[in-house]
Amino acid sequence: MSLEHHQATNVECETPQYCQESDRANISAAVAAAKRAEHVLLFLGMNPNGNNGTGLEFGGQGSSETEAKDRYDIKLRGVQQELLERVVAANPKTVVVLMNAGCLALNASLVPAVLASYYPGELGGEAIADALSGVVSPAGRLPITYYPAEFTERRPMQEYDVRAHGGITYRFYEGTPLWEFGFGKPHNYRCHLGCILLNMPATSLLTGLSYTTFKFALAGPAVARASTAEMSAAHRGYYQLGGGADVSALAHTITVTNTGGVTSDVVVLGFLRNPNATGPARNPAKELYNFERVKLLQPGASRTVRLSVPAQVLSLVDEHGTERLLPGRHEVEFGVDGAAEGEALTGGAVVLTGPARGETVFEMPGAKTDDEAVGH
Repeated sequence: MSLEHHQATNVECETPQYCQESDRANISAAVAAAKRAEHVLLFLGMNPNGNNGTGLEFGGQGSSETEAKDRYDIKLRGVQQELLERVVAANPKTVVVLMNAGCLALNASLVPAVLASYYPGELGGEAIADALSGVVSPAGRLPITYYPAEFTERRPMQEYDVRAHGGITYRFYEGTPLWEFGFGKPHNYRCHLGCILLNMPATSLLTGLSYTTFKFALAGPAVARASTAEMSAAHRGYYQLGGGADVSALAHTITVTNTGGVTSDVVVLGFLRNPNATGPARNPAKELYNFERVKLLQPGASRTVRLSVPAQVLSLVDEHGTERLLPGRHEVEFGVDGAAEGEALTGGAVVLTGPARGETVFEMPGAKTDDEAVGH
């Protein structure tokens, strides 16, 4: 298959919310083209440009999303869902390339491969072609959570309580995401930095090569320990101009092994699982505390990385603006289930000992002191 010679069939939606029957006119042509093709590349997504009567311009009337224009839901716009279903029915060997800024509720079970390119810029076409033809190897990780379509139906857009209505962001979301924060698959569908593979068959549709997979293993002590005094000293100055150097005594060493057949980068993500992550005032279920990219790891090769736990990740700021380091045990894990590493590496922990320590980092307007709250 050549990516240099192709036939494009456009299916457009003329208005941002509703489409006329005429918008479906080209779907039949797309289906016919899909039946003739060996493989199909189907580009779906959003459009930041609109037409204000003087030509296309960023944010114009008809644009579906921009920095100053929120979407009212996370579904595919216009007739794209119908286009997707009919094209895949005509040719199951369809690769979807998503071009959009935020979450899209795409039914990944319909297609064997999904490539998230976001808005890849001036050289986006070249980058996507490189991803699909095997020129470079990707190691992208999702920077956001992809929610199911009904997410926006139960959560008002104006709701800013991250714990309400089933939670929002990977730190508080209680449902099952389509793809979770940090998900991504390095593989033989290769890409520049902005591309992330979200779904992939056991073998490539375009090159016939296998997946690249990785294995993570703890190379040192599973439990890292430090006192609240040590961590407080390491943390001091973090909120000052210029920040403070992190000299955290808490760290884990992870061995990363390429267990597949393709040389590739991989990003090792370290997550902290907080205690007391239930209830109306619960802590985040988990939180990214550090990461490191391993570059060009060859098949069968291994490399070690060290991920330290910054003090500010272990601290919590209460309603009075007081930041506290509390003694206790926090579980840690590395990676994301279902991604290139297969499943997250668990079994690690960090333990803080000693008395609780805290200091006021900012004054909350109208906040009461502890004495005022109890009537003293």
